[in-house]
Amino acid sequence: MQCSPEHVRKTFRGKAVDIGTPEDRKKRTGQRRSLRIPVSVVEKYASAKAGVIVLYHAPEPKVSDEDSATRIAAAMLKQQREARAKMFRWVQGLEKK
Repeated sequence: MQCSPEHVRKTFRGKAVDIGTPEDRKKRTGQRRSLRIPVSVVEKYASAKAGVIVLYHAPEPKVSDEDSATRIAAAMLKQQREARAKMFRWVQGLEKK
């Protein structure tokens, strides 16, 4: 949705939570406001504008058990190789315990 920040403030007035603090307004570090707009409010607004029901689905991270197992196995192998290399360096007298 492309619109001005002022339009967003007017549209969601009373429905959004203003996260800004009074200290931010005193410092005058810019006219920035953070609004936390609930997903349900955005869905209702978009549905009214589009004329059809609009639902927001957050994408879930794609992490499978196989990926986790593969990463754990790779990390274990890496640790074993590093420990073995350290032992060989110690035997050769290049590294102290």
